[in-house]
Formats: sequence, C-alpha cells, structure tokens
Amino acid sequence: MAGRREWLENEGLLASSRARGSVSADAGASGPQSMSLEAADPKPDDQVASHEACSLYEAQREDGLAQPYDARRWRLRRRLPNAPIPRPRLRRILNLDEAGTEMTDTATIRVNGIALRCAIEGDGEPLALIHGVGASLDVWDDVASRLRDRYRIVRYDQRGHGQSETVRGPYTVEGFAGDLRSLLDALGIRRAHVAGHSLGGLVAQSFALDYPDRVRKLALISTVAGRTEEERRRVQQRLAMVATGIAGDHFRASLDRWFTDEFRAANPKLLEAYAARNQANNPACYAAAYRVLAETDLVDRLREITAATLVITGEHDEGSNSRMARLMHERIKGSTLRILPMLRHSILVEAPDVVAEALTSFFV
Repeated sequence: MAGRREWLENEGLLASSRARGSVSADAGASGPQSMSLEAADPKPDDQVASHEACSLYEAQREDGLAQPYDARRWRLRRRLPNAPIPRPRLRRILNLDEAGTEMTDTATIRVNGIALRCAIEGDGEPLALIHGVGASLDVWDDVASRLRDRYRIVRYDQRGHGQSETVRGPYTVEGFAGDLRSLLDALGIRRAHVAGHSLGGLVAQSFALDYPDRVRKLALISTVAGRTEEERRRVQQRLAMVATGIAGDHFRASLDRWFTDEFRAANPKLLEAYAARNQANNPACYAAAYRVLAETDLVDRLREITAATLVITGEHDEGSNSRMARLMHERIKGSTLRILPMLRHSILVEAPDVVAEALTSFFV
C-alpha cells in the first residue's frame, strides 16, 4: 500500500483527506463511497476540438466506460502519447484510507463549472439514467439493481438536485443535456444508451437531438411532448404551486397522480421517505427545473431523432399520458411503444421490474 500511495502522490493523482477538494465516504460501510474528479487547466497540446475526451484512467476500450484505476493502464497510456483517443489533464482526488485503491462507485465530477454527484456501477455497454424534477439518482435504485449485471450504469443528480451543486436558474433543457454530454466526456464514454424519466425524458430528447452521435439507443419514460392547451394550463397551475407554495406541497398534492391507490396504501413509509427527500430540495432550484418541464416542448423536432427509441408510460399517467406517448411514437421513425397497464407516473418506484425488463429487451 505504501509503495502504491507514494507512486500515486508522485504522479499527482492522490491527495490526502486534508487536501483541498478531497471527498470522504458519503455512505456507511455497506454503501457506496465517493471521490472527486476535477478537470485541470489543459495545456495547449492537451486541448481537443471535440468532446470525445477520455479520463486518464481509461484504456482504449471503444465506446466503453472508464475502467477502475490500474497503474499499468496509466503507464501504458504514457508510453503511447499518440494514441487516437485524446487524453485530457484530469486531477483525481482519492482518500485511500477510506476508499481503498480502486475507483469507487460514487463520484463528484465538475462539469460546465458545476459539481455533479454520479454513481457508476455494473459492467457492459454504458447506460446513462436521467431522473426527473425534484428527484435524484436514487430514484433509479430499484431499476439499476436489475440492470447492473448487463450494463455499465451511470446515474447522476442533475444540477440543482440531490447532492449536486445548487445553481441559480433559469435552467434550459439544452443546459441539462450539455451537462450529460460533459459528464460522459469526463468519464471517457463516447456513446451510451440513454434513458430518462419525466424531465429526464425531456433532457434525453434534447440530448438525442443535439448529440445524435453520442446515443446508442434511447428510452423516453413517462415524459412529455405535444401538450394540448388544457394540458398546458394544468401544468402552469402546478408550476405556480412549485414556485410560490410551501416546500413539499407539490409532492403531496401529486401522490394520487403518481402512484396507484394500492401502492400508496401498501407503502406509506416509503412515500414518507420520498416526501422528505422532495421537501429537502432547494425551492429555487426546484422551481427552475420544473419550469423547464412545464414550458419546454420538443414535439416539432421529434422527427429529427435518429436513434432507435423506446417510448414507455403508464396507462393512467395524467401528466405524461398515453396520448403523448403515442404522438412521440408516431413522430420518431421506427420507435417502439409500450403502455403499461394500470400504472401512473412513478413507474421507476412502483414497477422497477417491469421498467428494467422493458429496457433490457429493447437495448439488446
């Protein structure tokens, strides 16, 4: 351990727990730990014209996620400076006493000037999962646990959410999509499957439109497009509640739209926990993100999406209803449509096995 620690320090890859920017474990012994990964100022010969950068611990695995740190990989990269994959200058800050010697599953990565928390798990083709308004990467827990044996999963808290940095609005869907692009760049991922729920599905639409060469396959889950005038009026009412109401009011008022009666009756403690998480959101950030969901509509550009696409929603989802899902299916050439019987909006939580099966079947 001492020899490896000395080598890491000499290479500038390791800082002690007292160093600026170091991150200690953010969970208990059984939970994921964290590290901080920050981009250093590039030298001129490190600059690249595209966003296809890979991290310093990435071997030349085409379209793959950066592998756990291995000293031999880094030595190989140093001996092959002219390798076709560009190498940015990144500083990795890792506390070995708490996190061990391997790359940990949870990271704080600064992209576009914003610190984003992300979780990396599993093995296989890269799969990025994007959460909705007021949620965090944790909302994907039960889906991710069913997918990690097949995919290298990247989940993250969007700007202003969860444990990511709170950033003053206004936000835009293009900004959210740009955060994902920069996060994938930092992780060395050239192309990935992309799945987004609710606002995350809107971000996924924008990502597929703006960065089509970065998407393997696309999954739009319980998301929106082509709202009618009445649907726009209702979502504006909800936006007003979020912007001017008491923290948590919107969540409590939405429970019957998001979960079936049976699920709510059987899981009161679970819903209390979700309510507490929702209420902990920064109100201004929550409102800024909800405004993107309420006022962004990419329906007129859906025909431009070229990625193979799965559109999926619950049969009784009012805000992201089956009419919108069918419209997206009609506009996106060659897309696949699945309407889940009896379910409402929060299908990641209420039916993770169904969602995981749908994604697995589609992404093969």
